[in-house]
Amino acid sequence: MKYSIEYIKTLLNGFPRVKPIPWKTPIVHLESLSRELGVDVYVKRDDMAGIGIGGNKLRKLEYIFGDIVSKGYDTVITVGPINSNHALLTAMVASKLGLNTVLILRHTSRRNPVKGNYLLEKIMGVDVRIYSVSKSKRLLPIAEEIARKLENEGKKPYIIPVGGAIPLGALGYANSVLEILEQGKELGIKID
Repeated sequence: MKYSIEYIKTLLNGFPRVKPIPWKTPIVHLESLSRELGVDVYVKRDDMAGIGIGGNKLRKLEYIFGDIVSKGYDTVITVGPINSNHALLTAMVASKLGLNTVLILRHTSRRNPVKGNYLLEKIMGVDVRIYSVSKSKRLLPIAEEIARKLENEGKKPYIIPVGGAIPLGALGYANSVLEILEQGKELGIKID
């Protein structure tokens, strides 16, 4: 069954959403690669989203943070590796929305971790907690324990799993596809 863009927009509008990307990120024609391959190749420049490093992780956060804000949560907890792009963007969006953030990050090296995304999080003053575990999924029970402690302090925490890999996050990608199709029409290009 084929669904129209308007029908899919109507479905997506049924979910709360924040717009960390205040504009449509550009679609750019890759001329050299297009010549090389003999087909027109375009790229969606979500790296130009305007928050941090942008990218696909920011798309996931549109609907996740829509849920967080609409339900009145005041603290966001997420987990991941020490230099997680998702964790950094989560902290940036939460800060923009006036929410507290706790990052539960995995670090298994003995070397100094204060670089990259972790360094930026420290500069931002984010509550970052480091644990030495072999896999990021083992951080979720730690996040749940921290959430219980925060609840006992009167906070209302929301846990986002590794990389924002939940159905609400996938809605951001669906919305991105609609944006790409609309921009294709505006640019006069057929995207298949």
